[in-house]
Amino acid sequence: MTPEALTATLDALKKAGSVYGVMLQRGHDVIFSDLPFENDKVKELSDVIDDIVYFYAQESRCPDQLAFRYDGGNLVILFKEGHRMVVLHRSADEADSISKSATSFFCDYLTGEAVNSF
Repeated sequence: MTPEALTATLDALKKAGSVYGVMLQRGHDVIFSDLPFENDKVKELSDVIDDIVYFYAQESRCPDQLAFRYDGGNLVILFKEGHRMVVLHRSADEADSISKSATSFFCDYLTGEAVNSF
């Protein structure tokens, strides 16, 4: 997937309900971020996600998605094949629909990655 296609697809995800930020990671590397934060805050959030992944790994648990509420909003984190997507949104009621949209993106993105690797 080209950087332009990636940006366009993730921008479309932002139109889903009350979404106001998306970050896509491969392992520890941030592939895409349009979070409404400065770079140091994006890095800090990425580090927190790393800690969450580490915690679950220590417990021998591998969740495919997590949802959290925090002061000022909500976030959904999806995990798939070494990738992570963080979606910030305002309405807790939208967590399921946002998760479905993000999962669809992951399927398309990872299929494209597999095709490109050939």
